[in-house]
Amino acid sequence: MSDYEKITKLPKPVFGGISSAQKIRPPATQAVQEFLFKKMPTSVYISRRFVKKMLIIGISEVCRKRLCFPEEEFIIRLAGDMKVKVINPFVDNGKNESVTLIKKWIRKIFEWTENGWIDKVAITIGTGELPSEKPLEIYAFSMKDKELCRKVDEHEIIDLTQEEDTKLQADAEDLLQGLKKHVRPARDLPDNSTFSLQVVKSKNAPKDLKIDDFHPIENAPSFKKGNVFLKRQVQTKFHRFGVVGVEAADSDENIETHQSW
Repeated sequence: MSDYEKITKLPKPVFGGISSAQKIRPPATQAVQEFLFKKMPTSVYISRRFVKKMLIIGISEVCRKRLCFPEEEFIIRLAGDMKVKVINPFVDNGKNESVTLIKKWIRKIFEWTENGWIDKVAITIGTGELPSEKPLEIYAFSMKDKELCRKVDEHEIIDLTQEEDTKLQADAEDLLQGLKKHVRPARDLPDNSTFSLQVVKSKNAPKDLKIDDFHPIENAPSFKKGNVFLKRQVQTKFHRFGVVGVEAADSDENIETHQSW
């Protein structure tokens, strides 16, 4: 597997003007669309798309709350009974360089995810020119194939039982609630903060696979001592999707050692 990283400056918060609720509220006649459970993950192909949607919801939560992307960059969608705010990577007004770059990377990550070529994606917020060397926070998302993926055709349908369906939706909602609760917009970051996006290819990916503008890295970002404030997982028949949030620790109290993502 190869690790790849791209670094950019942390955008500044935008205040004033039209309220965020006004910016993203759909017209009164437009119903909010189901996003996550439009199709249940009953095949490898559909399960990869489910994992991709979980990933974009997670990335969007970090971009909106911690990277301070403008609210107008997000659209409201449903994940079962929950409303989520999702960045739209296919529409770009070009007003913000960091937003434009993230959307470009997300489009490529979507392509890789649907082919089963990605194991992990992480957003690292740190200080200086290399945030992965001095990390303050890491939000890591993992996507693992189960053994069943290698035994069936990617379009073969394997129906879910009612129990499996209920558990999947409950676990997905628990993960998303964890994101909403623990990705906190209130925590201040230093003025010299930057962020980077790291991607780890899976064993199934072509050896020569590369992302434009990314450069290979030897080691993933890590903390000597870090506080794991978010850890959730959801499983389909074919994949495991997990999220881990880690922050640098100021003391040894209530610390979980987290060597890398």
